[in-house]
Amino acid sequence: MLKKGFVILFLLVLSAVMAYVYFEFRVPEGVTPMGDSSETIAWISLFTAIVSLITALIGLVDKILDNKKK
Repeated sequence: MLKKGFVILFLLVLSAVMAYVYFEFRVPEGVTPMGDSSETIAWISLFTAIVSLITALIGLVDKILDNKKK
């Protein structure tokens, strides 16, 4: 499944979107959040961005190695 170009592209786009969400929802330095869940959303999106990027890179490397074998 990771060898399909669409899946790799989707994971890269998902990673970029989640990184944007992280930077949009994180709490700035020196500000104390008061009951807002935006910091939680930021951390979840950062984790999702990192996992998506790693998965996309693994799929891309796997696809490149398969093409070199042929």
